Amino acid sequence: MLDEQGQASQAIEEYKKALELDPNNSMIFLGDGESYMRNNRVREAVDTAEKAVRANPDNVEAHKLLSQITSS
Repeated sequence: MLDEQGQASQAIEEYKKALELDPNNSMIFLGDGESYMRNNRVREAVDTAEKAVRANPDNVEAHKLLSQITSS
């Protein structure tokens, strides 16, 4: 929600806080990766999407995000 309101830096900080509490949550990595992608931070988006896939190889949305980033 913060990212959609133009507060990308704050959104990313909130994802980092969430990952401190739940460091293996694929959905948090996914949201973080999407935020990086929307803000043209491609390297960070790829890294985070890869972490989402590693955290849960069955997370289809994480695979889609990684594919979308790397095909751009």
